[in-house]
Amino acid sequence: MDSVKDILHRNNLKGTSARIAILNTIISSEAPLSESDIKKRIHEVDRVTFYRSIKSLLDTKIIQGMITQGKIIKYTFCPENQKQ
Repeated sequence: MDSVKDILHRNNLKGTSARIAILNTIISSEAPLSESDIKKRIHEVDRVTFYRSIKSLLDTKIIQGMITQGKIIKYTFCPENQKQ
């Protein structure tokens, strides 16, 4: 699989430390992660940067959010949506 920086670059996103950390965390997980799950694994990202990074990853379809029965949004990587 391509590196996180390559994925971001192909989708016209800068490889910021927040995006790289969030995307690495989501890709390395075997199951979809909630916002709190991601935040527990990365500590160096402030709240505003975290939400802006999640939004940019969602907008470019690098990740997708799914709502669970408990009304929690969980995020997963979307390899099928990646530009070649």
